[in-house]
Amino acid sequence: MQTSKLYETYAVAPAKEIPFEYMKDLVKELLASAALDMGTDFDDRTKDRVIEIIIYHFGYLPLCLIASAFKKGALGQYGAGRLVPRTINGWLNEMREEHQRMTRAKIEDTDKQYKFEHLDRIPLGKAIIKKIDWRLNSREWDQIPLKELAERIGRGEHPVLADNIDRV
Repeated sequence: MQTSKLYETYAVAPAKEIPFEYMKDLVKELLASAALDMGTDFDDRTKDRVIEIIIYHFGYLPLCLIASAFKKGALGQYGAGRLVPRTINGWLNEMREEHQRMTRAKIEDTDKQYKFEHLDRIPLGKAIIKKIDWRLNSREWDQIPLKELAERIGRGEHPVLADNIDRV
């Protein structure tokens, strides 16, 4: 199978899930591209060692991130170096850290969404929403006690702005 077709097929697959024969072809292509960018060459021993590093130490990374690490590394984004397994391991470590940062950011975003997702189901949340709906300026907002409003909502009352306007 052509390397470009292999890449399209396995771009989002973790490296350890790619058949070994295909992985050999893909890594050979990545090394050839990196060698061209760096003005150097590589041998079969380098290729075999890089495949081993990828599969055993970075097998959970999707192929597209591995390819990105090769491109960024070869173009010097991760610092200077030669096209040897040690340097490539460093590139992959950098990509792993980028991947972890992205994953943590997604988790934090999900956590933030989750924390406020059900705000309208509790009295305090309903009180906050009520004050927002009333479109109060900052002085008015501070004049209506949130705790008291939440307690009234919790008791089943339906407070309206007119009931609270005398406080403002």
